[in-house]
Amino acid sequence: MSVVVVPYGFNARVYQKPLYNCLYNGKKRGLAVWHRRGGKDKVFMAMLAAAAMQRVGIYFYILPYYKQARKVIWEGMDSQGVRNLAVFPDEVIAHKNNQEMILTLINGSMIYFLGSDNIDSIVGTNPIGVFFSEYSLHKPQAWDFLRPILVENGGFAFFNGTPRGKNHMYKMLKAAERDPDEWFSQVLTIEDTGVMTADQVEKEIREGMDRATAKQEFYCSFDAALTGAYYDEAMNLMEAEGRISDFPIDPYTPVDVAWDLGIDDTMVLTYIQTIGREVHIIDVTANNSKGLDWYAKELQNKPYVYGNHYLPHDIRVRELGNGGKTRLATLYDLGLKNLIDLPKSSIQDGINEVRKILYRTYIHKTRCDQMVEALKAYRREWD
Repeated sequence: MSVVVVPYGFNARVYQKPLYNCLYNGKKRGLAVWHRRGGKDKVFMAMLAAAAMQRVGIYFYILPYYKQARKVIWEGMDSQGVRNLAVFPDEVIAHKNNQEMILTLINGSMIYFLGSDNIDSIVGTNPIGVFFSEYSLHKPQAWDFLRPILVENGGFAFFNGTPRGKNHMYKMLKAAERDPDEWFSQVLTIEDTGVMTADQVEKEIREGMDRATAKQEFYCSFDAALTGAYYDEAMNLMEAEGRISDFPIDPYTPVDVAWDLGIDDTMVLTYIQTIGREVHIIDVTANNSKGLDWYAKELQNKPYVYGNHYLPHDIRVRELGNGGKTRLATLYDLGLKNLIDLPKSSIQDGINEVRKILYRTYIHKTRCDQMVEALKAYRREWD
């Protein structure tokens, strides 16, 4: 009788062994900040395969986007042409659902490959193990949603990624470093792994890669400027001048609300007070897969006196599932007043207007921390 080894075909490199073994050494939480091409997903897939065969349960492997999960993991392969799913040999797979990207193993374990762009789709599930790949690019609400489930059932969660500024992954790293009993944490650059040399990185730069991007991707720099960030200068100045802080909110100044509509994608409501020439961003509401009635209730639950609601041009689009009414009419029916629909403008015009306003803007640090990181990260993609 032949013996099947799981994970199949995985031989950990020396620098990969501490991460691969940390789950079996009792760690329930872990964060690996590794440079690009370090094999983060290869190690995570091996850890997933071993864990799913040892304890029967539901496991999640989550990327920032569902389409990315299919392309990078479900259908992806390494530089040698070995598929990522090869760590699960055919002998241990009972069923493979290609449409929904679910593996069912012969011991009963089920593995879901997901995107955090629509985490609400897994409501009601009870995973005992979760892997977040490229966590710096995830919506942090996904971890907030899954955290209490894993606490209740004694499950584990591991995260990997390459820096994208001092965002939620940076904060997680600092927290993990303060709690070594609970967390495994590790930062590996090319100097630690030897996968690439400094000369090879310089060659990438000579061939067109921005040096800041190289520092980020290969040396795991959280301080490297995000290449092509539209608001980098304005946000740096805002921080230097102390305009990102927990300033007191004037309860008597009317609050205007700027709406960025979305249904499947995130819908964002930004709460703004204008005091003289200063623009104070005091609060943010963001969610996805929620109807307009949910946002109307959120507005009612806030302690603000509202001024105007500024809405994008597509607020007049009719919704088939709502009797053909426009979303503007729906908001009126929900009791909102002073609704102003703005004319359509180009993305570049919008970027230019935001850039000018930021130089006289103050942002509430605690209530709007995700907006601060989003503004820092908003950038053009280099082709």
